Amino acid sequence: MKGIDLQLFANKSGSNAEDLMLGAGAVYFERFTKQGEPTGIFHHCGNVDSFNLTTEVTSVQKNSSMNSARELMAEDTTQVAARVTMAFTEYDPTNLALGLYGETGVETQEAQTITDEPHTISPDFVLRLPHYNIENVQIKLATGGSEATISAATLTTSNGSDGTLATGGTFTGTETTEYFIRITAANTDAGTIAGCKFQWTKGSIAGVYSAEIEATGAAQSIENGITVQLTVAAGQSFAANDIYTFTATAATGQLLKGKDYYVYEAEARAGVVNISKNASIAENTQVKLSYNVPEGRYPKIMGANAGRIEGRLLFIGDPNRGPCYNGEFWKCSVKPNGDLSGLIGTDYGTYEIQATCMSDRQNHPDEPFYKLVKVR
Repeated sequence: MKGIDLQLFANKSGSNAEDLMLGAGAVYFERFTKQGEPTGIFHHCGNVDSFNLTTEVTSVQKNSSMNSARELMAEDTTQVAARVTMAFTEYDPTNLALGLYGETGVETQEAQTITDEPHTISPDFVLRLPHYNIENVQIKLATGGSEATISAATLTTSNGSDGTLATGGTFTGTETTEYFIRITAANTDAGTIAGCKFQWTKGSIAGVYSAEIEATGAAQSIENGITVQLTVAAGQSFAANDIYTFTATAATGQLLKGKDYYVYEAEARAGVVNISKNASIAENTQVKLSYNVPEGRYPKIMGANAGRIEGRLLFIGDPNRGPCYNGEFWKCSVKPNGDLSGLIGTDYGTYEIQATCMSDRQNHPDEPFYKLVKVR
């Protein structure tokens, strides 16, 4: 395409406001392999606040030494370098790998249920577990204490019930509590549970009872892990106003969540459990942890270990005003150009990426560094 007069495309009537530039556009990057081979896979870099192209010309000058004016006799170029500086604003892992001069990878976590894992803790202590997004953390003393229990139900107020009320579940409450089950409606037909309804309260037989619950014949949850199951055999019935009672005994040696320890949402993502400074334990107490680990795949950046980053840069212009250029930069050496801000701050974070154009004359003999094509 040598020898074409670009004035054929120029405005011939003088100044033209449409040739002013208020630019915008999209940036794509194809990261080469460690061996410098293209992959053909372009990554959209998202919102890029600025895209600045700098041409650096290094020259050598020769001045006359024949008089005191020392006039410039000659100037010749010794080096030309083209660089693109971009302000990235999206913290996508692939982008961040460029900003941190690193590699990307994936952290894989398998689902697990951890039971009675031994640890040593003290008041005002941070416990870090090697998992992400931990759930249902429970802590108990390694020695001493007892498991929670739920007693069998007994009929304390009788109007003729001969059905069976069975208790079950695992009590998760922190205080030993007496519960009361009041039959509010008898089953419609003897030997069949249908029609039977009940309420429950705790602490006192005269307490405030729950809303009416229809018995199903299966185990039904009330609170704190407790279940009750109302059943009748042939010819049996429950009688209205009969009251059953049972006791749920709290486990001893169990640390209380929200008092002895805290698992905040953000810290749980990092596997962190905070032991309160007012926890009811001594220094260096042996405990057992139980918790759930969910299955997960988490992208990661292995920072500052890339060695080199090379690739092809594509700019697709879409300016608010001015000529529309598309740019292809065949082979660039990429590195961060300053701080990666925004991990903590009061404004949106940004980080600068610099791409230095290297010659690709073998594949592009007439335009070895890059080309800008005016497409509109």
